[in-house]
Amino acid sequence: MHFRQYSREDLEAFFRANLALDDRRAKNYVTGVLVRFVDKGSFGYVFSDNPLSAELYKLWESPDKAKAFDAFRDNGDAILWLCGFFPGSLAKEKSPRGTKQRFGMGLRWYVDKGRYAYNSAIDLGNEIRVGGSQIETLSSVSGGFEDCSRAILEMRVRVNEGAADFRPGIIKELSDVFYKGEDAARRIAEITGRDRPMLKVVTEPTKRYSKKFGPEYS
Repeated sequence: MHFRQYSREDLEAFFRANLALDDRRAKNYVTGVLVRFVDKGSFGYVFSDNPLSAELYKLWESPDKAKAFDAFRDNGDAILWLCGFFPGSLAKEKSPRGTKQRFGMGLRWYVDKGRYAYNSAIDLGNEIRVGGSQIETLSSVSGGFEDCSRAILEMRVRVNEGAADFRPGIIKELSDVFYKGEDAARRIAEITGRDRPMLKVVTEPTKRYSKKFGPEYS
């Protein structure tokens, strides 16, 4: 499904209808994130040459607290989007590219960094007194980061008719992080109506460069 051929209103309605989230604030926020990333996904420091943790910590040194608030929130959004759409690219045992087996920091590590980014935005937001509704919404998304990521993943599985490129190691990570120890493969099977999900190739995000925003993915 090519999302860019649809209007913003149609996308909002589609994402809201297909995100299995009970928390209304979180669902509305994640819907907005997904719509924005269809148009232009900016990944902040996630793919920076410097370590993500170091870049996030440096934001606390920014003299412009409002700008730092936006940066923390935007990095949280980027990590959430990636956790939902491309968890296999973030897992410890990554999806294979070419012939070499690759290893990453792990899905839990990225979830923790995404939550840290949101919580940092919340702390700064309280300090500079941004609207209370923003803080409440970010608190809902941060507290339910795993649920929001899972909802995005399950939506993508439904849209792609069950397509998933998940090795056993990745399935275990998904089970541990997104499903609280329950079998992720079984849940995906329930969504697609199969006994077990079919394994199909799902490509990793395509990297492109923007002079203004740096590396971007689609």
